[in-house]
Amino acid sequence: MPKRKSNCRRENSSSANLEQSSQRNPVAQGSIEYDERGEFINANIIPNAEDSGESDSDISINGNSDDSSEDDSGSEQVDDSTTTFIVNSYDDVYKSYSGSQKKLENDHQYEWLNREHNHNRTFTNEIFLKNSDKESILKSTPTNLFECFFTLEMKDHIIECTKINGCEMSRTELDVFIGIIIFTTYIKRLSQRDYWSTDSHLRAEPVVSAMSRKRFEQIKSKIKFHKLEERNNTDRIYRVRKLTDIFRKNLMRYGIFSTVLSIYEMMLKFYGRTVLRQFIKGRPVRFGIKMWALCCANGYLFDFEIYCGKNSDTDGVLSKCTLGNRVVVNMLQVVFSTVTLRNRDQLHIYFDNLFTSPDLLIHLKKYGLCATGTVRENRVCVKNSIQKKDDRGKYEVKHDQNSGLNFLTVMDSKPVSILSTAAGATPLSPVLRRQKGQKEKRELDFPRAFLIYNKFMGGVDLRT
Repeated sequence: MPKRKSNCRRENSSSANLEQSSQRNPVAQGSIEYDERGEFINANIIPNAEDSGESDSDISINGNSDDSSEDDSGSEQVDDSTTTFIVNSYDDVYKSYSGSQKKLENDHQYEWLNREHNHNRTFTNEIFLKNSDKESILKSTPTNLFECFFTLEMKDHIIECTKINGCEMSRTELDVFIGIIIFTTYIKRLSQRDYWSTDSHLRAEPVVSAMSRKRFEQIKSKIKFHKLEERNNTDRIYRVRKLTDIFRKNLMRYGIFSTVLSIYEMMLKFYGRTVLRQFIKGRPVRFGIKMWALCCANGYLFDFEIYCGKNSDTDGVLSKCTLGNRVVVNMLQVVFSTVTLRNRDQLHIYFDNLFTSPDLLIHLKKYGLCATGTVRENRVCVKNSIQKKDDRGKYEVKHDQNSGLNFLTVMDSKPVSILSTAAGATPLSPVLRRQKGQKEKRELDFPRAFLIYNKFMGGVDLRT
């Protein structure tokens, strides 16, 4: 591929340069709204009303163009651009949301064609960590790594809140208390007091030598995670809100360093009494507190949010949108806020049919993020004619001409559908499947979108 040359330069004379850029760029022949912020520009490229949405040039999310006919070597270049990206900072994007809107892309018109849209992309799980961070992680002990995230700021907050509740303790005592909690999750007894038992078969010497039972029970009964002034009856998790906010900030200490991200629900096992307790059938942890999580394919947690129930205040300005749209947009705030437009096209987001809809994927692509997810049939206005009686491996694909969104359905053990703005059906790849009436598995050619979904989705499951 030839190197792409930027059509837009950031200089002091930003307005003039932006207007010159629009004259060179065939997509931006409509009008441009821009807002100067120091040496940077927020630019909205608005196409003409009669524009079909397709372009004669390949426009990337960085505003770069490329000759889509042939390069110097004579190989044909695939035009992978069907929409005009709005180049905004995420603050401006978030402010544009309305509390009354029910869709993220109200004005999008779908034009479905009976073929795939070719996406010229490769998919790898690349990790971008600074060499200094890699060396620091490799040299760290498990305790050091734990304290990278459970920091002094968190400890001091707990100590201060507990002191207000009538129990003073030092950092060392808090460390010992947390250590005992972790120890007892691995070495289990029927009763908490058994760890301090005089019976040698029950007694746990590491616990006994670290802290007395009386002091442990005193701290456990008095420990608090919030102050009185932080009380908020509209927020169901106000008691741990400050603590979780600090922890979320610590999770991002290395930034978004993985090119593969997945969004899913995860469960914290809990059988106590709380309005937050959920039941999810078929999950490894069925009872507990549900959280939405953003993870990489290797299981590292980038961000999370505790689910507080329907119509909670944490739904924000998109309260009338579907739950899946709200969750994905909220989880990707850290991506929009920390990853530049230039680097967003390296990322690929995965989620399952709880979240996936055409509206969501088109919205993410508009702001530079490609996504792939399984989808429920009733969320797409068109149908692929795949029946349960069809042979395994049979597939059908359509795409939306105005966005490049691919809609694929393949017959596996049952018909499965996928939406993707990053992959299509080709090239087909072999997978081992068992056919009806046969004991031996044999190779079948499956669409590419299904292969990459099965390969990279599931980072959240590594944590549940």
